[in-house]
Amino acid sequence: MNKKDLIKYVSDKTLITEKDAGVIIDVVFEGLKEGILSEDRIVIQNFGSFFPVTRASRKAMHPQTGEKIDVPEKTVVKFKLSNSLYNKMNNV
Repeated sequence: MNKKDLIKYVSDKTLITEKDAGVIIDVVFEGLKEGILSEDRIVIQNFGSFFPVTRASRKAMHPQTGEKIDVPEKTVVKFKLSNSLYNKMNNV
């Protein structure tokens, strides 16, 4: 499902126009981005949670040259599925 499909889904389920559904989807994603950028944990009940994790710096090897390089510390976003959605996906 892509953004266009999600907008159509919201429009069909709520009986609002696709334009209004698009605005709502944009606002929701903007809120998610704001939460992630402020390094907060975002929890959506019965769906899952997004949270920032800092990866430590490490040594790695360049795959084409074999040269050893330093990979700096960085922050990434992880997603953990809620137990209820996990159970539905796995027929538990």
